[in-house]
Amino acid sequence: MNSADTQADLYWQLMQLAVRTRHDLARIAEKEYGLTGPQMHTLCLIQPDAPAAMNTLSCQMACDASNITGIADRLSAHGYIERRDDPTDRRVKVMVLTPKGVAMRQKIMSELMGFMPGSADNLTSAETAMLQELLAKVLLPPRQ
Repeated sequence: MNSADTQADLYWQLMQLAVRTRHDLARIAEKEYGLTGPQMHTLCLIQPDAPAAMNTLSCQMACDASNITGIADRLSAHGYIERRDDPTDRRVKVMVLTPKGVAMRQKIMSELMGFMPGSADNLTSAETAMLQELLAKVLLPPRQ
């Protein structure tokens, strides 16, 4: 197998892992928490002590701003977030976790810490550590 084939195979495997993980997380979100996958993802992206700008969340989620507005509406209806004006720029809307949202985020994050997609639980602890180390390198921010 030449270098280009190896890279394509690796990319394809990573894509398959991403799709499988997304599916598993969406199932957990709906089954365990009554949330959609994007709602759970958004809830986890908001730090308890820092408001999150809705336009920043839109970029992080790789979706249109209107999707974030819909997600914010539903998270607000659940009582997990409040929408506010950014104190430094009133044109910017931010999401802030409510105490209920902080508790739900903590519960989800605790569960996700032990989450292994697909059959990754077949890995030994040494293989898991190696995979984590390699993925950390792969997921470094791109060079500008």
